[in-house]
Amino acid sequence: MHELEDRGAKLKALSDSWADTTTPTGKLILTVLGGLAEFERFLIAERTAEGREWTRQEGRRLGRPPKLSPHQLTLVLQWRKEGQDNTQIARALGV
Repeated sequence: MHELEDRGAKLKALSDSWADTTTPTGKLILTVLGGLAEFERFLIAERTAEGREWTRQEGRRLGRPPKLSPHQLTLVLQWRKEGQDNTQIARALGV
């Protein structure tokens, strides 16, 4: 919004009379809503980080589960040493 206003543009919503940057009241409302949105983004990021940390402390793994078993990983390393390329290995293991 500020970048548009710096260029001389104004916002006036046709269906919402409160969203009007041509009036001081409209500017105030949009500024307050923008501040609340920024605050909410901060809270979400904070909660997400806390959840990740809690999960790590519990000893649980984050992210997608592994596609390959430990045995399959050993096979991959063996096949790579034998000269097979990644495409061949992926097709053989179905990944």
